[in-house]
Amino acid sequence: MSLFYLDALANKEYLVLFVFHELISSRCALVAAILFFTGADTFANQELKNPFINDATTEAQNASRTPGVRVGNAETISGNVFGKGLGKRLNSGDPIQYFDTVRVGLSSAAALRFVDNTELVMGENSSLLINNLIFNPQPGTAEGVLNMTSGFLRYTSAGSRSNIIIQTSLAAIGIRGTVFDILASSTHIEVVVHEGNIVVDSNIKKALLRSGEVIKLNKDETFVISKSPSLEIRKAVQNVSQILKQSKHSFKTFKTYEISNETTTLNKLPKKCTKKLTNIVMPKYLQKYDKSKLIIMRLNTGDVFIKLLGANAPRHIRRIRNLIRQCFYDGLQFFDVKSDFAAITGDPLNTGEGGSGKTLKSEFSKIPFIAGSVGMIRDQKDPDSADSQFFIALKPLPHLTGKYTKWGLVVHGMDKIRKLPTGRPPQKPAYIVALQLLSDAPFVNISDR
Repeated sequence: MSLFYLDALANKEYLVLFVFHELISSRCALVAAILFFTGADTFANQELKNPFINDATTEAQNASRTPGVRVGNAETISGNVFGKGLGKRLNSGDPIQYFDTVRVGLSSAAALRFVDNTELVMGENSSLLINNLIFNPQPGTAEGVLNMTSGFLRYTSAGSRSNIIIQTSLAAIGIRGTVFDILASSTHIEVVVHEGNIVVDSNIKKALLRSGEVIKLNKDETFVISKSPSLEIRKAVQNVSQILKQSKHSFKTFKTYEISNETTTLNKLPKKCTKKLTNIVMPKYLQKYDKSKLIIMRLNTGDVFIKLLGANAPRHIRRIRNLIRQCFYDGLQFFDVKSDFAAITGDPLNTGEGGSGKTLKSEFSKIPFIAGSVGMIRDQKDPDSADSQFFIALKPLPHLTGKYTKWGLVVHGMDKIRKLPTGRPPQKPAYIVALQLLSDAPFVNISDR
């Protein structure tokens, strides 16, 4: 041992320097030095990163999680409405802040507008906790969870995309580009959809609801899906309309409430939709394929043709066919696009958390994921958790082979996929106008290309 080391040992002030010098002199210098300063638990507790999670906007989102940060404004207040932790009466024009609770009193109403221009109207005796709302400044959207404990609420999305979930005592409601009403209590909830689609997820049922549909869920685990709003929610709507009228705030009464009280029970999804694509032009070289094994994905930017690989993933192909024939994918966004990885769609919530409600057993194969490969999204920890979400590879992804089910291949229109707006979510997401089996198309033109 050198004199330098002996002096270091003799002098406690140089002990740390000695340890560090010894560490960086060893074969495991880098690892040892990191462990010395950060602790082994840093590595012991580290989890494998899911390749389909994009954390690019995490820092910006975290900034809006601070209590006191403005997430919206009280646009119209009529009567007794309290906020700021219930410690202050709200007035029209007051800011709504992260971690506020807004409570509306008897014979009162409130119209709130969030930073992404989404409007929430609250009726009398309603309460809303804003404890997990994040403003993402990059795409200019609000996302997260709002907790509704009681009362009446109308949600009006500002546009075609939304990443907010409303949590009630009995169910979570996922939203995308929608107008709907909720009436909630500790024993039951009722949701009436006026425009767009929502997903209602509870221990009782997970259902996709479309415009004009109503779901009623009870604490005793009974439910009904119909086209008939209850008298209770009709009265709540009428009451809110009258209260806001005093403050000259317009509140629309939708035709949904003019439907008779006759109840028609519906399935979770329509068994079949009759909408057919027209003006389909198929490249001549695709004539060699069986039409029953081709699907056309019409985007807002053009048409993409996908070949189904039925021999490799028969269960997944059956699921895709069924969902296509229910028009499940129509209107859904490419909510997560990484130019050096993949483009993801197939989620009614456009957040990565939604689906049709039925999972699939995996069908992994050794067929490589090349650019244009179409695979099913699943939970990283559960190989049998695929549902409706899928991704299109934008480059070869060999590390996914044998770990994700590949069920299709883009055979025309890959240029449209490469030009999809990027981000999670993109600032202006591309979306699926319609997805259709070519064999279901009434007429297909053949291009000379």
